[in-house]
Amino acid sequence: MLKLCPYRPNRPNVGVKEKDSQTKLAFLPSSTDEKRGALGTWTFDQGRSRKYLAQMIVVDEFPFSFVEKEGFRNFMRVTAPYFHSPSHRTLTRDCYQFYNEEKQILKKVFKEVRPKVFLTTDTWTSIQKINYMCLTTHFTDTNWKLHKRVINFCPISSHKGVDMAASITNCLLEWGFDTVFSITVDNASFNDVTMIEMSKQLSNWGTNIMEGQHVRCMTHILNLIVQDGLKEIDKSVKRVRQAVKYSFYDNGFLDYLCTSPCEDGTKAGAFVSGDWENVRTMVKFLKTFYDLTLKVSGSKYVTTNVHFVEIAELDLILKDMIEMKILI
Repeated sequence: MLKLCPYRPNRPNVGVKEKDSQTKLAFLPSSTDEKRGALGTWTFDQGRSRKYLAQMIVVDEFPFSFVEKEGFRNFMRVTAPYFHSPSHRTLTRDCYQFYNEEKQILKKVFKEVRPKVFLTTDTWTSIQKINYMCLTTHFTDTNWKLHKRVINFCPISSHKGVDMAASITNCLLEWGFDTVFSITVDNASFNDVTMIEMSKQLSNWGTNIMEGQHVRCMTHILNLIVQDGLKEIDKSVKRVRQAVKYSFYDNGFLDYLCTSPCEDGTKAGAFVSGDWENVRTMVKFLKTFYDLTLKVSGSKYVTTNVHFVEIAELDLILKDMIEMKILI
């Protein structure tokens, strides 16, 4: 007897490989090279489908077990009966293969561009008490377009500076980077040791720019400026925060707040025009720092060239407020 495919009973001895699939006419989606809605040929390909399934899992951050869920399998059984849904173990291997393919493509780009890379590190400890490090590189291509890529995500033995520096060095060697323009870290104490060790390593490679000079984070400095400026009203700020938090859970608190006397014996009452004007002045003043913080914290565009101009404008604003004797 002939062996029949359960999905294609009218065609004996036919699998689901591309060479056994019949070419069909279809309206191709906009993600292809054709125009949206353009009529073209389409052939089922099990390998290509698995590749894009792995890409979907990575991009949308689905768990590997997603392909074994009943809802997904029922959906694929109706929409794509030719497709054999892989197990979560097979999908894991497909994702790893997809990672290696993309890694080789990125290595080829780095080899052609030879960029001076900007690195950003981040570390944390998972709920399983495993230490992880993420290393991100920022670089510009030949058209001066800014790119950002995660080049390493790995467990580390500890958060010690020496271990951190060793992990970063191994990653740079693996990717073939020998020219690092800057390394951005958070303000954790162990990162001081990390930067000292990395400065030594870059000096050995002969690519230590400015001898590893430490440059403070601009957003951190802005935060310190605001915190220092709010010291005079620090107690009031804390009280307002507590009042807002308390009133969120107790509707009667606002009525009590309006009727209870203040420390000097007077009642708060409603805001008058002068009170609202003070609020507007405070909001306008703090919004300057807020907008500047967002501008220099961007990760999808170059920020280094705007630092001096923005700080100079902030200095002029502060001087104008001092000369006008505006009280915050």
